[in-house]
Amino acid sequence: MKPVIIIAMTVIFLFVPISAYAEETPSWFKSNAHWFSDEIISDSEYTDALTYLIHEGAIVIESELSPKTEQKIPDWVRNIFIWYGQEQISEDDVLNAIIFLVQNQIIQIDMSMMDTKSNFPSSELQQEKSNLENGFDLCTSDWYITGYFLPIESDYSGELVEVSVNEVKQFYLADFLENVKIEGWGRTNAGNYLGWYHGAYTISDRYLDAYDNDLIVGMVAVDDSVIEHGSELTIPTLPKPWNNMVFSGSDEGPSIIGKHIDVFTGEGINAENETFRITGSNNTVCMQN
Repeated sequence: MKPVIIIAMTVIFLFVPISAYAEETPSWFKSNAHWFSDEIISDSEYTDALTYLIHEGAIVIESELSPKTEQKIPDWVRNIFIWYGQEQISEDDVLNAIIFLVQNQIIQIDMSMMDTKSNFPSSELQQEKSNLENGFDLCTSDWYITGYFLPIESDYSGELVEVSVNEVKQFYLADFLENVKIEGWGRTNAGNYLGWYHGAYTISDRYLDAYDNDLIVGMVAVDDSVIEHGSELTIPTLPKPWNNMVFSGSDEGPSIIGKHIDVFTGEGINAENETFRITGSNNTVCMQN
């Protein structure tokens, strides 16, 4: 079956004119493709990542895109990313496939996200440049950095789904619920916060870290067997303005193991875009002696 699909795709790419091209992709592009193929991240998360790449010019589609409708990405599309992860097709092949799939509305891009800012407002960050000049000189390399954020229900659209929250039936948007399960918390249209803990939903008037403290920009999740809980650190290899920030290692997560740090980037679409921008390997982390 696979050779047939590859031949069909090759014919499509050779004979169907695509008004698009791809620039250099970020380091997290292949990881995201692998996670999508393994269903670790959802359809909506992967299309958000592609939206970010298009918005930032890493994938350029010159013709006008149609508005997004509610449509699941077909299962056969996942095979393309499986082959890419197995290095059976090249990055150029998968980028051409993405461009074709977006152009033909098989993967649908949310046009409302295309007008969001690519840079997280620096006013949101509690930068402490004086601390950077004062003792953060114990540096180690080869760190993997990811990001997490607080999804906001009003940023999503589509089907309402009934779920049980503290044994009470509630209705929320399906894509919003997917992101709450991944990120841990989300702000509902009612203004409170929906959390996902131990396989069940809970509701709160605050969103909290693993130690029941308020989550704020500047907190990071760390493996406390590698970095002592509450330690301050900097990550000078991150893009601006994150490279000038002093972080507090005050959160944790089950997937944060070894030299892996997860940075909380804030609320909403802008913050989600920042998670894509800061994700990458081979980072330097500095602490105080």
